Amino acid sequence: LQRYQFERLQQERTVVEYPASPLETAALVAPVRPPTASAAPPASLERTPTAPPSAPPSAPPSAPPVGEAEQTDFDAALAAWQEGLYSEAITAWQRFLNTHPNSRLAGDAQYWLGEAYYVSRDYKAAKETFISLGLHNPQSARLPDTLLKLGYIYGELGDIHQAREVLQKLMRVYPNTQAAS
Repeated sequence: LQRYQFERLQQERTVVEYPASPLETAALVAPVRPPTASAAPPASLERTPTAPPSAPPSAPPSAPPVGEAEQTDFDAALAAWQEGLYSEAITAWQRFLNTHPNSRLAGDAQYWLGEAYYVSRDYKAAKETFISLGLHNPQSARLPDTLLKLGYIYGELGDIHQAREVLQKLMRVYPNTQAAS
C-alpha cells in the first residue's frame, strides 16, 4: 500500500513539476509512527503558550523555545485566518514559514496554511502543503487532522479510491483521535 501511495505521489509531483528530493522519497516510504500516549489530539484554533513548561512530544528535542516575534507572527496569521481573510492568512503563513523555518510552531503554521488553501478551494496547493507537513514534521500532533483533510481533498478532486485509502490509514494509525472519529 505504501509503495502504491509513493508511486502515486511521484506521478502527481511529476504532473505538477515538483520532483521528489531524496529526503522526500525517504519520508514517503517510511512508516508513519503514531504519537506517544501522552500526546493529546490538537484542539481547533488553540493558542500556543508563549513559554511552554517543556517541549511538546511533536517538537524535536533541539527545538528552541518560541520567541516573542515568532508568537506575534503566528498569532497575526491565525487572526487573519479566523477573520476569514484567507488570502492574507496564506501570505502571513508563508512569511512565517520563510522567516521561522525551524520554529517549533512550524508544523502548526504549515497545517494552518493548508487549511487556508483548503477553505479557499485551492485543493492542489492544500494537498501539497499537507503532504509537505507530513514530510517535514513527521512527529507533528497535526498529522491526524492532516490525513483527514487529505482524505477530503482527494474526495473533492474525485479520487474516491485514494480518499478511502487515506481515511483508512488515518483510522488505522491514529484510531483514538478526534480526526479518526
